[in-house]
Amino acid sequence: MHFSTTILFFLSSFLSEHSVLVEASSSKSSKSTKKSSKSSKSKTSPTKPLSQAEKYFGVLPDKVAASYIRIEDARGYVTGTPTIFGSTAVLDSYVDYGDYSDEEVVTICMIKCEENPLCTSFEIKINPGVKGRNRHQCEFFNPSLGTVLTTDVIVKQREGDDSIFFYKEETLPPLAFEKFACDVDPDAEAMDQLIFCILTTGTDDFDAVRCPDLLTDDALRYVAPAVSCVINDAVLNEQDPLIAVITCLECTSPAVELYDGNYLSGCQVNSFICENDASVPSLFGATNGVCGDSCTSTCVEELSTALLCALGALPLETNVDRSGGCVSSGIPGLDPFTCPSADFVAPTPEDYAAFLVENSD
Repeated sequence: MHFSTTILFFLSSFLSEHSVLVEASSSKSSKSTKKSSKSSKSKTSPTKPLSQAEKYFGVLPDKVAASYIRIEDARGYVTGTPTIFGSTAVLDSYVDYGDYSDEEVVTICMIKCEENPLCTSFEIKINPGVKGRNRHQCEFFNPSLGTVLTTDVIVKQREGDDSIFFYKEETLPPLAFEKFACDVDPDAEAMDQLIFCILTTGTDDFDAVRCPDLLTDDALRYVAPAVSCVINDAVLNEQDPLIAVITCLECTSPAVELYDGNYLSGCQVNSFICENDASVPSLFGATNGVCGDSCTSTCVEELSTALLCALGALPLETNVDRSGGCVSSGIPGLDPFTCPSADFVAPTPEDYAAFLVENSD
């Protein structure tokens, strides 16, 4: 077949132009295919499934979770609701019943802490709940507000338990409660033995085997002055010192066991010891003083300190009883294990912050 020169020219031009369009279309289609392939690949990439806690409470950013520091190891410290003589200072708490792992409970507490602008640390309590579901409780604190210093009912951790305190980095961490506990044995029998050791020091009746362990620095600082005061008062009033001590102790010693008594429960016993208002029951105060007739009024301050020390010892638990655990020290502006005076001014958050910094070493 014969084509004229003109036809060949137009045919050549058409094919050349068509070839460019095809190449461009092919290139565009190839890019589109790659893009589609990449998009399809990203959509189908595996993602970590949400945990049960994340479904209900949300996902905590890794950066936020990493900002919380766990206080590791069992230190034999005590935990509980911080108070100043019965006035609770815990910021807030959250309770949930659910089938969550320990890690999920930590995440839940972190999320709830983040929702409270004052929260800088929290404690986790996990107890058996109903229908096989555990009861999870988060308690939130801010140490600079004085919330992790003194406490009402505090429980000594079992040996081997890990810490359940978390605090945010660059904030004040909770301090170990041993720092504020009184170093005496709070058991009633041990306290009686301690009094005997104080009375017999320097005599042939002194128990050289047991007394040295009971006569701790705190026992000599906070308990012995009360015994000496009662003895001295009895001598001045020409009374039998031994009878005076026994009579007073037989009345005041049960105050250590007043958790389930007729007057109060928990560590409100601290207020009971320090109360001096005739309108409410108290240990020594005015006409309602339970032991007002058994103990000399000149030794009330020393006796109160001795009892607060015994109540503020590290808890001693048995199957039938628990003694100690009502710490009343670590309060800025107030000497350890002493009752606040009528003109005592409650410490400010700034006072607590300065106190924490000073005692955090």
